[in-house]
Amino acid sequence: CSETLHLDIFKSCEATITLCQNVNNIFDFLNTRNFLSKAPYKRPLRKANEDTIINFIHSSIKYLQNLYCIPPGKDENIIPIVKSTRKTGFIGLIITLKSIENLFNDTIKTEDLNFLLTYKLSQDHLEMFFSAIRTRGGFNNNPTALQFESAYKRLLVHTEIMTSSGANCIAMDLTKILSVTSRTKQKSDNLNVYVDMLCAEVTDDDLNLTTYIEGTTTQQTVVADIVEYIAGFIVRKLEKKIICED
Repeated sequence: CSETLHLDIFKSCEATITLCQNVNNIFDFLNTRNFLSKAPYKRPLRKANEDTIINFIHSSIKYLQNLYCIPPGKDENIIPIVKSTRKTGFIGLIITLKSIENLFNDTIKTEDLNFLLTYKLSQDHLEMFFSAIRTRGGFNNNPTALQFESAYKRLLVHTEIMTSSGANCIAMDLTKILSVTSRTKQKSDNLNVYVDMLCAEVTDDDLNLTTYIEGTTTQQTVVADIVEYIAGFIVRKLEKKIICED
């Protein structure tokens, strides 16, 4: 609007545009939830893009620390926004960015995790849990211990927490908040499965299937038959395409 349409109302708004873009990028960076995303700030945190991640964190923190504002009631003196009465949100973003950097160094750089989705660290799931507790009490926002226990048991019976569309937070992925099962869990000592706790989970069906496959005595025979069948199929197809001279 300021550069193309040349509207007077949008003159000298470059600083506001930069603020909106930087804050939007920070929020995207702190809400990565798609493992296959190619967007610059929505990709999962990996060791391969370490330099990009660290540079973005440091530049974002520096930008937030260098923001200034005019205190209420004063027309001339400006102070850093992190020292003003409106500092809460900006200090919170700085602390969160530093925490992500420390978490990246402790988990990704040490190769304890292959990647990290920052949305898994969001408090939205806790907020949705509180919202579900409140809905069980009607208009009561301050339940007693007995009322909380009753609401918690009712949520357990329903096996999964669902929030209303008018709640403070809505679910952005399929992360389970609270669930129970009546099935007996089977523990396999010989099962060695690497699980990324922040990105995936192993169900009882997966464990049972893996245990069944490992305990099958005819596994090698089946594999050999499959390989032989595939090889024969490929040979028959090649015979139709390739003509060998005698």
